[in-house]
Amino acid sequence: MKVLVSIAYTKGKAENVKPHTELYKTKEASIMVVGTMPPPAAPENKEELRIDARRQREIERTKKLGPGRLRCIGADIAGVKNQIEERQLQDAADREAKRVSEEEDAAIRRYLLQVESEDALAKRRELLTLRNDWDLQSAEGRQNRAREADTRAVSIDPDSCATGAAQKFHGEDVARLERIRLQAMQMKQWSIQKMAEEAQRNAGENAAQAAYMAELFEIERLMEELHQGNERERAAASAEISRFNQRLFAQQRQGENDRRRLEQEEDAREIQLTLESNLVSENPLQAALPGKSFDHRVRVDHWKGFSGEQTKYYLRRNDEILGEKARLRQQEREQAEEDARNQRELQRTLAQEELLAQQRRAQMEMDVRVTRAQQAQQAAERERISDDRARGKIEPSFFQRFGRSYR
Repeated sequence: MKVLVSIAYTKGKAENVKPHTELYKTKEASIMVVGTMPPPAAPENKEELRIDARRQREIERTKKLGPGRLRCIGADIAGVKNQIEERQLQDAADREAKRVSEEEDAAIRRYLLQVESEDALAKRRELLTLRNDWDLQSAEGRQNRAREADTRAVSIDPDSCATGAAQKFHGEDVARLERIRLQAMQMKQWSIQKMAEEAQRNAGENAAQAAYMAELFEIERLMEELHQGNERERAAASAEISRFNQRLFAQQRQGENDRRRLEQEEDAREIQLTLESNLVSENPLQAALPGKSFDHRVRVDHWKGFSGEQTKYYLRRNDEILGEKARLRQQEREQAEEDARNQRELQRTLAQEELLAQQRRAQMEMDVRVTRAQQAQQAAERERISDDRARGKIEPSFFQRFGRSYR
């Protein structure tokens, strides 16, 4: 047997101690037996004593402060222990609360079972009572029927009857057949009369319905004629408005043509004056040429060298041109005012036509509403009369019309 013990030291701390191992070797197999470490032997030198003391201090320190790894990561051993204790206390409290809740649930279930059992017992008692009452009533009914059967089985005792029981009545209705015949004849006459009244009433209703339908057709025809008349009036108004617009457009087009024609004439006159007028187109140098009169001068703003007649002539021409322009402007203003008046008149006419059309529509709608109200009233009256006739109410004087009754 050979004992192997190895102790590893890291930075003066004992980290791993291998247990005592016994190894048995034979020719067939090798067997390793692991057991506990034997008690340490007495140290032989100071180094071993120092190591053992250091090891013991580390063990005490570990017991007091905990493992070094936990201290390095900042774990609070006391806090962890407190948390563990609090968790254990909380678990105990939860278990106690759960136990109390389960006991309460069990008590509630027992109470519900008791209530259900009491209800079932009461229902069973009620059912048994009802069944007993039913059996008792059935037995009493059977007994009553048996007593009645026994009573009917006993024959009549003449000695126990009164004097009236010995009387015998012969047939008192000797005219029964005649009475039946008269009743049948009376019923036949009444049926024939009812059929005639029904036929007469149906004929009257058919006539009233035909008159009502004819009235409806007449109303529809009148409404159609009114609608067609409104359409014709609207078409005539539209045609008149179209013709008026065409005339107005023709007048505007004629005015535009006249204006363009006047402008063209003015432009042509201006061009002609520019090209041929002695006042506008004359070269100033020709004024010094011999044989040239002063009316060929070019200066329009300088009248030196003109005679009084020539000056007045050109001034009159200028006044005529200005007057013609003023007259044209006045004509344009008058034409614009006339167009505006025509437009306002057209708008007024259209507004009046629209107002009249609205009034006609309102009147037609009012007539239709009145007609519908009358029709509804007539229909209600017919329904009331039909209901009264359908009830078959018989007045007190109904049977007096048939004379004597043999019923």
